[in-house]
Amino acid sequence: MLAMIAAVAAIIVLYTTYRLTRVSNLPGLPRIGKPGFIGFISTAFRFTFDAQNCIDEGWAQFSGRPFMVPTLASPVLFPNSLKLY
Repeated sequence: MLAMIAAVAAIIVLYTTYRLTRVSNLPGLPRIGKPGFIGFISTAFRFTFDAQNCIDEGWAQFSGRPFMVPTLASPVLFPNSLKLY
């Protein structure tokens, strides 16, 4: 029973890693945070607890160009004409 739980957990982790790796690097769209998979995950966790500062960082860093903010569900695209406040 324990082996089956471990196998299911491993499959879930592998699938999630594969899925986040595929969506973490959309071509032509810059994203906030450090590059790579670890940067994607760390920024997604940071966005979970402090979304406003992540969005402000994107506006400051990319100065009105479209940019992407990674989240734990999927990346969120902010077009250049949208200002939240």
